[in-house]
Amino acid sequence: PVPEGDGSRDNPYVITNAEQLAWFAKEGNVTSKDKWSLCAKMTNNMDLFGTPYTGVTRDEVNDNIDEALIWVPISDYGSKGHFSYYAGAFDGTGHYVENILTDKTKYNQGFFGYCPGTTDAVKPVIIKNVGVKSGKIASTNIGGSGGIVGQMSGTGCTMQRCWNGADVVGAFDAGGLVGILGGAGYVIEDCYNFGNVTGDY
Repeated sequence: PVPEGDGSRDNPYVITNAEQLAWFAKEGNVTSKDKWSLCAKMTNNMDLFGTPYTGVTRDEVNDNIDEALIWVPISDYGSKGHFSYYAGAFDGTGHYVENILTDKTKYNQGFFGYCPGTTDAVKPVIIKNVGVKSGKIASTNIGGSGGIVGQMSGTGCTMQRCWNGADVVGAFDAGGLVGILGGAGYVIEDCYNFGNVTGDY
């Protein structure tokens, strides 16, 4: 079901489960710019492995994370011919997602894809209070893989109290929190990574 709320800053979508989170990501991954600034808050921890849809159960002992359902980032800026970015406010309220798996053939991969910032001081771009507990975030052909955001740049983009424990793999531009970090005026505070990060350069 569609989450409660209307996606505004005053009345953000209330995300209670993984299905609603995927719905929110898809809702923002459209060509209509008015959807790129949708806001949401999470009320639970969420498993993105996708067992109800794949029939496969997570096996941490034998590490079958590659059998998880592919997560399409919020603000998918990694598909050929597709362009969207995140310009809203997202509050995990201290919760996390786990067992995330991204499409390694695309760029700007992470829980979020692309956050370019804004010059609107009244409506800054904010991602806060959310963690990525486990999984694999990969962009092995081209750059931009990060636990929280694939690419973040510019004034007015803030990340607060976020963390990552997933493995991050990239041909280049890979980071525990952000893959590509550019421009000036962004803010990252009280965030940390304990996931493995590997890359060619």
